[in-house]
Amino acid sequence: MKRRKEKVDEIQILFQRSKYLRSSIAAITFSVISSCLIIPLLVIMEFFFVDLRWVGNFLFVLSVISILVSAIYFFLDVMLSLKALRLEAQEYIK
Repeated sequence: MKRRKEKVDEIQILFQRSKYLRSSIAAITFSVISSCLIIPLLVIMEFFFVDLRWVGNFLFVLSVISILVSAIYFFLDVMLSLKALRLEAQEYIK
């Protein structure tokens, strides 16, 4: 029965890690997309002589915030991974 509880705990940790990784990947993907949109925006500004700096600044800020969010989720994943390792190693290290 104790072993079953440990396995359930490990599966819950793996499920939580998958949510953190999914969020981290989504945030970094959003950052890449918003960064990539800055280049066409600069081209549009140059060719059509429109001032869209505020859009570029907004995309840049979104990109930086997304990188920070991604790093936070990645850190949470690492912490859960270490917790899972500790649970697994407890029976061998006493």
